[in-house]
Amino acid sequence: MSVMYCFRNGEVDIGLSTPAGALPVALGCDVLLKHALSVCAEHLTEKQTWLVTGVAKAVENDDAHQALQRFRANVQGRLDQWRAEDALATTERGPKSASLELLQ
Repeated sequence: MSVMYCFRNGEVDIGLSTPAGALPVALGCDVLLKHALSVCAEHLTEKQTWLVTGVAKAVENDDAHQALQRFRANVQGRLDQWRAEDALATTERGPKSASLELLQ
């Protein structure tokens, strides 16, 4: 189980635990969290960094927190959707078929 976390400067990453100074965003398997990160976060190509939109530019902590809450809801919605789709695939085709599709 991995955790997606965000710092006050907006940088978001995935690891085995939430580092000091960061806030947790979501828990899940590494593959799904990485996919959610690539879909929901901004990517700074030159720095190979992922950012939560609105957190870094927020002057007030309340505004940064609201931006993080929106991002968290977006990520959680994606994860819930993908888990539901996987559960449906597992039910329809059996667990081995669904697991193989996730690896492709």
